[in-house]
Amino acid sequence: MGHHQKQVGQGEAGPAHEVEALLAALADTGRDLGPALAHRLRETLAPLSRQVRAELVAVVDDAFGWRRALRLPASRPTGC
Repeated sequence: MGHHQKQVGQGEAGPAHEVEALLAALADTGRDLGPALAHRLRETLAPLSRQVRAELVAVVDDAFGWRRALRLPASRPTGC
C-alpha cells in the first residue's frame, strides 16, 4: 500500500463533542448558523472523520465570508 495506506483513525468518526465545539467556533466568529442549519450540520458532521469535519466546517466558514463580502460595497481607490 505504501503512501496510499490510510492513517490509523483517518476514516473513523471523531468524538461527538467535537461537533459542538466546531459549531461554537463558527458562532464565536460571527457566523449565524440559525437552528435549522446548525441541526443539519450536527447530523452531517457526526459520522465524519476529524479531517473531513474540519474541511467541511472551513467550507461553511468560507461561504459565510463570501456572503458578507458580497453585501459590502466595493472599495473605491482614493484620490478619485
